[in-house]
Amino acid sequence: MAHLVRLHKANGLSAIHWKGDLDVGAKFGFLYALPKPPHPVLVRWQQPRDGWCKLNGDGASKGNPGPSGAGGLIRDNHGRLVVALAEFLGEQTNMFAELFVVMRETPRGSPRWNLSSMGGG
Repeated sequence: MAHLVRLHKANGLSAIHWKGDLDVGAKFGFLYALPKPPHPVLVRWQQPRDGWCKLNGDGASKGNPGPSGAGGLIRDNHGRLVVALAEFLGEQTNMFAELFVVMRETPRGSPRWNLSSMGGG
């Protein structure tokens, strides 16, 4: 405990060190101001140009490595769903999870997405 008090007094501890346990720090008398959350940014899907498809995907890992998952959608230039996927990836890194949708779907491209019927293939 004495070590924590010394760190606190020397400004060696901050809210980031307590992560989700600020209430525990407060019980020891360590009061920290939380950083202001970033302002939300409005993001909306924009259709690709005629004959093109757009891939939107995301992946996450609880830990690095850790249990991971990824998912994605491919839509045509009219916003119609072409492919949807979601998959548990097992124990992976966050980078693998983020890139999984691209690695899985782009090599299969044209035949699976039937781009020729949309004028793009």
